[in-house]
Amino acid sequence: NILPRLTGEPVSGGSPAYSTPGRSPTGYDAEGSNGAAAASPSPRPALQEDLPRLKRPEYYIKPSFQDLAAAARLDRSYLERVPEFTVGRHGVGEVKFLGATDVRALDLDAIVDINPSEVSVYMGASPPVGKGLNKPAHVTLYGVFPKLESGVRGRSDDPALLDKFRRKLEKRKGCTLLSYEPEHGVWRFGVEHFSRYGLDDSDTDTEDEADPR
Repeated sequence: NILPRLTGEPVSGGSPAYSTPGRSPTGYDAEGSNGAAAASPSPRPALQEDLPRLKRPEYYIKPSFQDLAAAARLDRSYLERVPEFTVGRHGVGEVKFLGATDVRALDLDAIVDINPSEVSVYMGASPPVGKGLNKPAHVTLYGVFPKLESGVRGRSDDPALLDKFRRKLEKRKGCTLLSYEPEHGVWRFGVEHFSRYGLDDSDTDTEDEADPR
């Protein structure tokens, strides 16, 4: 099976925490005194709750967490309609979700996996097509090469082999080939919705290895 894969820098949003619960930045409690009695800790800011979550350091998002938080402070509804939201994995690939996307409280660690030559979104239960991240997207995967005579995948200058490989990519089930750059193995394709797409070392030149759901 052929599978796309992707790559950010997770950054926590929300207001800074202070070392003394119940204290304002001035050092005074809610009643205006500087006494020993402290108010109970306030709940986490609603903005932080609404931001998507991503802890894997090799992954990134666009717009960045800082940019999402800044825009949401001006207009909280921005998180319901983020344009061209992108999740990527450095050096592996990325997925750009087309149009406006509702990113509120998305657990990206659980939803998106980008690995060499493959990408998967919602491998478990998924929302209806058009909801969440189960929507049209453009996928870019790096380092995707044809099989050489040795049986391993690698860069090739053979026009016949590259033409055969390109035709194979064009036939991937559920994928629309946008471009293929053989020098660096950059495969770009579009999907209408998600499950898992990509290539693996068991692929032949005639198989359709995509498992869209």
